[in-house]
Amino acid sequence: GLLLFTNDGALMQAMTHPRHQVDKVYEVTVTGALEGAAQRLAAVTELEDGTPVVPAQVEAVWQKGGQALLRVTIHQGKNRQIRRMCAQVDLQVARLRRIAEDALTLGDLKTGQWRYLTDAEISALKGSERILSRACYIRYAPVWTAFPRDRSGLPTTYCLTTTKLPL
Repeated sequence: GLLLFTNDGALMQAMTHPRHQVDKVYEVTVTGALEGAAQRLAAVTELEDGTPVVPAQVEAVWQKGGQALLRVTIHQGKNRQIRRMCAQVDLQVARLRRIAEDALTLGDLKTGQWRYLTDAEISALKGSERILSRACYIRYAPVWTAFPRDRSGLPTTYCLTTTKLPL
């Protein structure tokens, strides 16, 4: 799913720390007990180990056969939070993909592609009271990659992504 790369530590802190309540939107394909799945998932307020979580916003996109696609919005991003929440309500995750984070969306970006942020995306981040002082990237890729030196004279930014892992 969507990964944001930057050499701006302040921006990453603002985007990732739970106190900033940045929306992270995921498409989750699930199997299992599908009846009322969106409502049950939205009602989870505590993980299995007792860790409290802010309730997710959950929308059922489609359901066919033994699968459903849910659009899940969370703020905290605890370790494996969506998978753990799904397990609590008898859902198995078949696919999990982040499609948006704050004002940034994956859009039509294909696996292995990357792009610079647009001026509109930079403005949206600034409008969210986040300071953007260096180049940022959106990346959707299942490979380890190093970005080339950009033309602005900033030092080389190395970006690592993870491979797709089997469930």
